[in-house]
Amino acid sequence: MFSHNLTLSLRRVSSQAKRGVTRGSTRSFSSINEEEFDNFNRYDKWWKDSPEMRPLHAYNKLRVEFMREYLIQDNDGVVTPDFFNNLKALDVGSGGGILSESLGRLGCQTLGIDPTPMSIKVAKEHLCNDLELVEKVKYKQTTIEELVEDEEHQNKYDFAASMEVIEHVNNQAEFVKNIAKAVKPNGLIFLSTLAKTTESWLLSIKLAEDLLGFVPRGTHNWDKYVNPEVLHEMVENAGFRVLKTQGAMYEPITNQMIYWPCTNVNYMMVGKKLY
Repeated sequence: MFSHNLTLSLRRVSSQAKRGVTRGSTRSFSSINEEEFDNFNRYDKWWKDSPEMRPLHAYNKLRVEFMREYLIQDNDGVVTPDFFNNLKALDVGSGGGILSESLGRLGCQTLGIDPTPMSIKVAKEHLCNDLELVEKVKYKQTTIEELVEDEEHQNKYDFAASMEVIEHVNNQAEFVKNIAKAVKPNGLIFLSTLAKTTESWLLSIKLAEDLLGFVPRGTHNWDKYVNPEVLHEMVENAGFRVLKTQGAMYEPITNQMIYWPCTNVNYMMVGKKLY
């Protein structure tokens, strides 16, 4: 459903976000893709129980499991009662808040950022359904490049996640470098995306979007998909050591996302910041 209630001020903010500029700024870099921005700024169905959203919610369970595993492993396998409560998390491209809320339920102090007013509106409204999470999860309408201009957010977060986002942005390598600026030394970065293969085109676009409607039509642009070796290089160039690249596959009959030995369609990656 299209929103007819955005104020003129929100329109001005969103216009600035698309250009990647703020008052007094000379920034030339922006991760915003205007077409993607417009698509997601019309989308308000993040929490609907619908065929098009079930794969994302199923994937969210797997990616939280993946993140939890590596956060514990990075702590030498030790989990104290307040382990997750002491972690500061950054969710880059938080959309309607599906991952941010899950990280909050783990106990992490979580900031979700997204440039689209509609996504932030949906996320904040849904968060109010769980008053215990309100103290754990916060949202901010901004881009990662704008966020890390503020020294308060540099080298601050124990880990950052950007899941199913990089295939929707411009300047992907710079996007990863800006996420890196927000992560503490020895902190972790979690990314997930789709490989640029014939299989991913057939499954994620022709089948999932065009034929079955599992994903909203027009969600993906195959030209912006990123192969694992390319993302691996981006992550290393941003100052991380890649710890694991893990394939994933959706099972529509059981509505489950499962680990998969191949990375030629969906995959997740985790890296550790070296400096």
